[in-house]
Amino acid sequence: MELQEVVVKLERFGPNSLAEKWDNVGLLVEPSKPHLVRKLMITNDLTEAVLKESIAEKADMILSYHPPIFAPLKKLTNSSVKERILVSAIENRIAVYSPHTIYDSLKGGVTDWLASCLGEYTTQPVIPFFDESASGYYKLEMYISKDKQHNWSEVLNNYNKENSVQDIIVSDLVDPKGCVKYGITCSRSGMFQILDSYHEMFDRNDNLQITKLSSKPILGTGSGRICRLVEPVSLQILIAQVKKHLNLSSLRLAADFYKPLSKLIRTVAVVAGAGGSLLKGVKADLYLTGEMSHHDVLAAVASGTCVLLCDHTNTERGYLFNKLKLDLGSLLDNRIEIITSKVDGDPLAVI
Repeated sequence: MELQEVVVKLERFGPNSLAEKWDNVGLLVEPSKPHLVRKLMITNDLTEAVLKESIAEKADMILSYHPPIFAPLKKLTNSSVKERILVSAIENRIAVYSPHTIYDSLKGGVTDWLASCLGEYTTQPVIPFFDESASGYYKLEMYISKDKQHNWSEVLNNYNKENSVQDIIVSDLVDPKGCVKYGITCSRSGMFQILDSYHEMFDRNDNLQITKLSSKPILGTGSGRICRLVEPVSLQILIAQVKKHLNLSSLRLAADFYKPLSKLIRTVAVVAGAGGSLLKGVKADLYLTGEMSHHDVLAAVASGTCVLLCDHTNTERGYLFNKLKLDLGSLLDNRIEIITSKVDGDPLAVI
């Protein structure tokens, strides 16, 4: 398959618009045309060892989750590891593509894969993704009394099934009047349907706010995930589930109470890789991520949140080597041999 055809399919699967603004994603190394891709290697990091492996395997393309080019390069020599890798890739006509935060934000991507070990839950992004190329959507905010919450939720769920509603967020907090806040994102037609139902059920409009959005939210897409478990689970059970999912014998736990393993967990905030900056201030019983700074861990524990650290790439590699490998096979019509690196691994080890 021609390289450009591969790139088009990859960008349809995970649009570049999903990436964080600071990231460097997409096709990073492009051999001169024509360039046929017969074999593609997946790796978490493009190290010198991985590049040598790809040359030995006669790979025509490498999908490296982390971008090997991040900071601008003023020259390409053999004076640094980064430069040597890129020079060798060019010399051996190996294309390099990096998805990074595209796959973090993607629905069904890295973050959702990491969260999938938690059992049964509802989920929403920590920071939802908004498509700035689309408009015509509205956000409705309203406060519903606890005694009418069940009926109102049923009404909204019916609209949700009809695709009139893009997203529904219900606050965990109850205001002094005993009301729960609803945040609803919907199309213009969906807004009128919801307002009709709202006026049928409620007499007052003073607790209703309508905002026209300049961009369209993409349901289930964005940075991080907040997972609300259907049934609370002990921390000890969740740890066992995470270990099994990531195939790890040990994790790092931070908690500020006696016998923390018996604590019941109801909400889990999940970030693949480094979660410190994204998780700051997020309310959850547990943070599940790869790494956080010492002071971020202290701040989380002080706020009553447990922290479970798995090391950075351990939270990513399983998605790449298992789910993504299968997804790419279907995406590329099984016309390209998809292999995973045997030498790629987390640089840290427990000894």
